[in-house]
Amino acid sequence: MALAEEYATGAAEKNRLEKRLKVIKPVLEAAMGGAPMATAGKRILTQGEVAAVPSVPAKTITAKMVGDVIPGKNGRAGYTTLEAR
Repeated sequence: MALAEEYATGAAEKNRLEKRLKVIKPVLEAAMGGAPMATAGKRILTQGEVAAVPSVPAKTITAKMVGDVIPGKNGRAGYTTLEAR
């Protein structure tokens, strides 16, 4: 019972913190002005960029290859990373 309670309250706290971090991250990135590293008091902030991955359309196999369809792959939007140590 104690673990169930801890899990439930921990999940709520995790959601609250994730929402707060989504607000804080762009403010810190803007303050860094595109620099890959900055200091904020005793903290070191580093940021990077992960490139987007384009979607790949489905490809039809030829009749010689049985005529099945290979499903496409969903792409992924690019994003920035921010780490504070």
